[in-house]
Amino acid sequence: MLSSKSSKETDTTVSRPGDEPRQSKFGRILGYSLVAAFAVVLVVAILFWVKISEGVSRNLPSPAHQIRLQVVNSSGISGVGSLIASRLSGYTDGDLEIRVVDTADVNVTRVATSFVIARTSDDSGARVLAERLGLDPTTVVTRTLEHDNRLISATLVVGEDYGMIKLNKKST
Repeated sequence: MLSSKSSKETDTTVSRPGDEPRQSKFGRILGYSLVAAFAVVLVVAILFWVKISEGVSRNLPSPAHQIRLQVVNSSGISGVGSLIASRLSGYTDGDLEIRVVDTADVNVTRVATSFVIARTSDDSGARVLAERLGLDPTTVVTRTLEHDNRLISATLVVGEDYGMIKLNKKST
């Protein structure tokens, strides 16, 4: 049998029990770096989980009445409903928040006096809205919608007196 090593060149290193090969300096640094990186990732993951599970948002008081408003222009003047809707949309205070979800022009009939229609059985929000707009809250009528896919809670019918509609701030 031919061997590339001669009998004198055989490995004669004898290992003793308990002897371990020594790591190079680079190997130790790499090991410590991996442990440190894992620890950092673990801390970030825990902090992220706490942020999501407990939240870090502020608790803001919700207005007593959140109105999803439909503005219907029956004044006979094109664009008045859109103008009023743009002034009302996004209004909020401690009692009232207005989100305009629909605007429409009705050219068939003209209405002399603007008024509010409550679209839910609880008309208190519509009454507050009417009062804030300078309208008579006692004229609020309740008419629910059959197919209300926009969840409209009130309708403002803009009449020929549209110049009288003012968004009044909450009186204290």
